[in-house]
Amino acid sequence: MLLSHKSLKWAVTAIAVIAVMMLVSAAGAVGLSMMALMTASGAEVGQDALRIAQRQSSPPADGGVAGVCGGLLAGNCCVPNGSPGCNDLACCNAICVIDPFCCNNTWDQICADEAAANAANCPQCQPTAGWVNFVNETSVRMPTPPNDPALSTLDTQEKDYAWGDVDNDGDIDLVVVRKQPFTTTGKMPNVLFLNEGGVLIDRTALYASASDLPGDQGFLTPTNDRDVVLVDVNNDGFLDIVTAVTLTDNQAKHLSHPRVYINLGKDPNETWLGFEYQDARIPQMHPTAGPRFCAVSAGDVTGDGAPDLFFSDYDDGGTQIFDFNDRLLINDGNGF
Repeated sequence: MLLSHKSLKWAVTAIAVIAVMMLVSAAGAVGLSMMALMTASGAEVGQDALRIAQRQSSPPADGGVAGVCGGLLAGNCCVPNGSPGCNDLACCNAICVIDPFCCNNTWDQICADEAAANAANCPQCQPTAGWVNFVNETSVRMPTPPNDPALSTLDTQEKDYAWGDVDNDGDIDLVVVRKQPFTTTGKMPNVLFLNEGGVLIDRTALYASASDLPGDQGFLTPTNDRDVVLVDVNNDGFLDIVTAVTLTDNQAKHLSHPRVYINLGKDPNETWLGFEYQDARIPQMHPTAGPRFCAVSAGDVTGDGAPDLFFSDYDDGGTQIFDFNDRLLINDGNGF
């Protein structure tokens, strides 16, 4: 018997649906749920419906413990996050009512798609034309306490930032250099925020207060830093910190010149050792005058595999003892 193209398509679809229903029934799922595989026209198999039906028989994750909507450790609602539930309470509750799998098992791509389709409860997940949505999570990602608000969320000083994986644990940490606002000589301590499970915690005293210069306390020593860059100056596989200072005439060299904080890497037990300020990493460029550097960048300008440093100079701030102009410091291959 010859079938028309349309009849043949219906026959193939029916066979596919029956086969899938038998597989799901064997797995203990409700066979009727497979009817969702038919589209309104009855001619297409819905792949999302198939995935939803297949996962109905999956046991809850972690022995049946459901995720906590809006929890600190829950992931982003807009993407598959690998955990039960997500971090926005209203969005999570709305999705888990219609799809309990998202809270009982894991927030997968289907859950993320459902969030994107729910404009009323998940506005942050709505697609935009060529742009992205940002959600303010400061209170969760930089909590106070344990962080000091004056050094984090309520800090009024002039700041510059550098970010990178300084402890080589796979996530992004944050370095903040600080000074009094505008063209002033006021010095401030800097801050090292380590990323601990997606939360930035001030670990300056623990990991950035060491120095090879007596009396100096690394980041805790007030400095007039205007810029900062993370770069592996000694090519040991760990990012080091280089700062650019300004308005420091007639001060000791460790305060008047750029500062290099060497990353000490890890000990044999894989414990990260933090940073140490090392005074000899930058040569003394003038006995009494301090540079007025406003920016620092790093790159291998000589092509020898070692990153070099370029400092940009400016002339604001009144009379100068000596005008440094821009400076290029060539790395000798060992980070000096």
